[in-house]
Amino acid sequence: MGAFSRMGQVLKARSRIGLLVTGVAAVLGTQLALASTAAAAPVLQPCSASYIGVPGSGQTSASSAEMTTVANWLDSYSAHAGQKLRNSVNLSYPAVPWYKYVKPSLTVDWNNLGKSEATGEANLTARISADRAAASAAGCPNAPILLAGYSQGAEVVIRTVDALPQAVRNTISVALLGNPSFTPGAAGDLNLNSNPNLKGIRPSFLLSQRYTLKSDVVKRTIDICAASDPICAYHASEVPGLADGHSAHYHYISLTYGGIPLAQYAAIILWGHRASASPVTSPAPLPGAGRILISPCLNLRAGPNGSTSLVGCIPVNTTINIDCTASGNAVTGPYGTESLWDHTTYNGTAGYVADAWVYTGTSGPVAPSCSAPRPTGRILISSCLNLRQGPNGSTALIGCIPHNTVINIQCTAKGNAVTGPYGTETIWDRTTYNGTTGYVADAWVYTGTNSAVAPAC
Repeated sequence: MGAFSRMGQVLKARSRIGLLVTGVAAVLGTQLALASTAAAAPVLQPCSASYIGVPGSGQTSASSAEMTTVANWLDSYSAHAGQKLRNSVNLSYPAVPWYKYVKPSLTVDWNNLGKSEATGEANLTARISADRAAASAAGCPNAPILLAGYSQGAEVVIRTVDALPQAVRNTISVALLGNPSFTPGAAGDLNLNSNPNLKGIRPSFLLSQRYTLKSDVVKRTIDICAASDPICAYHASEVPGLADGHSAHYHYISLTYGGIPLAQYAAIILWGHRASASPVTSPAPLPGAGRILISPCLNLRAGPNGSTSLVGCIPVNTTINIDCTASGNAVTGPYGTESLWDHTTYNGTAGYVADAWVYTGTSGPVAPSCSAPRPTGRILISSCLNLRQGPNGSTALIGCIPHNTVINIQCTAKGNAVTGPYGTETIWDRTTYNGTTGYVADAWVYTGTNSAVAPAC
């Protein structure tokens, strides 16, 4: 723990990064507490964070030691918190090598660099969208996303984040290493150069033009520039080191701040400043209904068991109507392990889905047992009885159930009065016909009684 103590001392002495102190202290407090307690086995939780590292010039997704080091530390911090990262990846994009945009005369071909970064921006945007879709499927659409960018990758991160809607930016924290757009003294900067006025290579060559993060993200950002790194603190005397490998630009894993390697320090800030999020807790859309959580789709099976034949696949975020429930094999989903299976109909095909991947607002059954007697009724009117969206004759018409069809009645509701062959009733029955769920007037359904035969919806 000596390194953490030294970092605390350095932070007290370096008040210019004061906005970061709270987050670092929170992480270190967690580390200290965990030192005396056994860490829980990490599990994927609905609001688990995702990590995306963006490599630097000349690197690939597999060869970026800086971004992989950040990922490894984040894995460690996440595991100590009892969580698994939802995803931990290094982005693939051209990452054009520096010698393809820095000419021997030390002029720069910004167009070549710009093309590479534009592709990186498109790829990173798609990766963020994919991670948000996975988190949304697990019931936590605003789960934190941790972004790190090294060298050219730092500008890719900035360009991408700035183009995102604010609602998405609110879920993101950022760490930048060796940023070509670095400007000393900006919020979130950690400048380790003895000359505090040196700027990144981009603003040095382009009259202070640079990519800057929007202010709402800066409070969750660390932008680290190592001493004598000519990419983020340009000086001609330091450029030769880029060719012979001695430049500080290549040593963010070994160079330290307060005794802590810079890549690890970036991970500490990312984890300590991750956005807070909570799982969706809103009730299911209707009683006896649920929303599919798994992406891209949830298997629909012939029986309440993962070994039975596959009869369909219901897309993520589809709302299904649950006719009844049954016990089957155990399945683990975002909220735990369940042996409950839900019977439903999708695209005209009936089957079972694992309730562990259906958001119903509860871990218990929301419909009666499939083995219990189920209330039914027979359609009396000729030629068919209107199936409506709600328990009222003024709601949208969504189907028509033929005369003499026997229907399953899932639940009942009060609606407008309808007169049938046995009198006037205000009861409406919810049922599913040809994969469409709605309500029919009970006055035209023979159930053997004028009273409700199923619980209230």
